[in-house]
Amino acid sequence: MLAAGDLAAQDSDDPVSATECCLPLHIPIGARTVAMGQALTIRAGREAVFMNPSSLVDLVDDGFAVHRSTMAPEAQLTTFSLFIHSRVPGVFALTYRFIDFGDSEFTDDDGNVIARASEIDQLLVASYATRISAGLSGGVSFKLYDFGDQCTGSCVGE
Repeated sequence: MLAAGDLAAQDSDDPVSATECCLPLHIPIGARTVAMGQALTIRAGREAVFMNPSSLVDLVDDGFAVHRSTMAPEAQLTTFSLFIHSRVPGVFALTYRFIDFGDSEFTDDDGNVIARASEIDQLLVASYATRISAGLSGGVSFKLYDFGDQCTGSCVGE
């Protein structure tokens, strides 16, 4: 058994803590996920990309899935997933999730718009699952996450 030192997801000078930065990664995707309270650890299904990639091994067909939902009040979530199934090597999946949190306008004391800001969240997930032996499967997901603010105008101090 090996012991590792502390690991940090962000620099210590970052004003946003690691527990605050990545909250959109916990947004449930799909009706089954929401209905079961995100308790999908061993259920086979396309939602396994976000919860437990080893469950993808039980998918029997190739497929393409699109999920679209509206979150409060203006955020729009869109997810595209491609699943490629093969009996020998396993199941490969590629998923792209985009959240548009909407636009905000900033005004001066006279009510003139001086800036427009928008926030977007993007996630790319590459997953692989395979059957190791009867009753035992394994899976891995690699995630690239980007949360960004875009601003036009005078956004200093906003």
